[in-house]
Amino acid sequence: MPTLGAHFANGALGLLVMFTAAILLGGSLNAVSNGLALIFRREETLIATLNVFMLPLTFLSSAFMQQSLIPHWMQVAARFNPLNWAVEASRSAVNSGTDWGSVGTHLGLLAGLLAVCMAFAMSSVRIYQRSI
Repeated sequence: MPTLGAHFANGALGLLVMFTAAILLGGSLNAVSNGLALIFRREETLIATLNVFMLPLTFLSSAFMQQSLIPHWMQVAARFNPLNWAVEASRSAVNSGTDWGSVGTHLGLLAGLLAVCMAFAMSSVRIYQRSI
């Protein structure tokens, strides 16, 4: 199914997986951001904290370079990197020879992360309510 020159081996299902991974990762980051905003209460502190975490997570993933080409220590770090889970699930879902078990595992990890991040955000709401 070519779309604007791109070919997706698994068609709409692959695109659905990509969107699902993006939504799960984005929801997690949103929940963490909201939770930290309630704790810090300063825009500058929130932005600095998120940048300190997001830039290394981005570069310690296979988003920019094939995982087999990065150093071993980065490959180990990428295994525990939520951004890499989304990248791997998305890439695998739109390429031929998809390992659906791996895709499901990565999406499950992202769903678990979202649940943890939402719990953090809700506990931050309670902390904020007690402080006012």
